[in-house]
Amino acid sequence: MNNGTENISKEAVKFLARISRGTTPMYTELLGEENAGTVAANSPEFTKVIELNNQVGYDIQIEGLQLRYRPGLDDALIQINVNDKTNIIVGNTQFCQVGNRQDASVGIDAVPLKFILRKTNTVKVSVKTKSQAVNPGDISISLFGRESKGS
Repeated sequence: MNNGTENISKEAVKFLARISRGTTPMYTELLGEENAGTVAANSPEFTKVIELNNQVGYDIQIEGLQLRYRPGLDDALIQINVNDKTNIIVGNTQFCQVGNRQDASVGIDAVPLKFILRKTNTVKVSVKTKSQAVNPGDISISLFGRESKGS
């Protein structure tokens, strides 16, 4: 008699196989922040909207980034750097190229990237708006990683 547990067991085995092959990322750290300030529409230059400090007390190997933003900001531009010198996202990169709207299901789990966020580092997110202004809570960022072995 099969009461549905056979399918559950098969799915569990598939999941464990993905983990053992390393296809399912496992993170020990999740750092996140959302913007608190505003940026007027058609801003002439990039304006810092988020500052995310490493508050865990050790270096973190960042392996992914997730950006969520309010609908209408798809064409706004984003730059992300660490301590104003290490550029993570530069140039004229639109939100829709690296993130998901807040009203959409998550299409991008995390943009894969690799850098070490030192225990004293700050990640800064700056935006340049087009037709839509940025209001508090319109943008959020999450960084996924694990403790750096070199710390």
